[in-house]
Amino acid sequence: MEQFVLNLTERTYGWNDYIKPLFHFYGLYYKELWGIAFITFGLYIKERRYFTGFGYLVFLILTQYIVALTYPEIRHSRYQEQCYYPLIFVACFPLIMQLGKDFRTKWQWLFSIGMFSLVVYRFVLISIEIEPFTHRVNYMHRVIETAQKMDGNKFIM
Repeated sequence: MEQFVLNLTERTYGWNDYIKPLFHFYGLYYKELWGIAFITFGLYIKERRYFTGFGYLVFLILTQYIVALTYPEIRHSRYQEQCYYPLIFVACFPLIMQLGKDFRTKWQWLFSIGMFSLVVYRFVLISIEIEPFTHRVNYMHRVIETAQKMDGNKFIM
């Protein structure tokens, strides 16, 4: 809570020191999520459901803003991955509901293949980029093993 208040009061939110790095962060790690969000927004606008579309987009941006406030800097971490998990559901669920009611059989197959491809793509990205997250765990295991081999009381920094 303290970090949240500190970020809310002390952090500067200018273009170069916050907004541009945030867009870069999303471009690297969450481009498919925001692609889905903008497709959903476009479908709402196409159906002339302007209030629902803008409400959906504002809700996603506010959710992102709250998550960004809880962390002192914009960098990819396990903590931020876990904070963004609900955002993925919130972005995808309206699209699936919207498209599911209007689809013909041919389009359902294409949509299913597209969603499956997106999931496979995400798994490949996770397997490629998991190294920094597992490195710390492996390091801690080595420290624990070293400490267990030592005699007497142990204090390791």
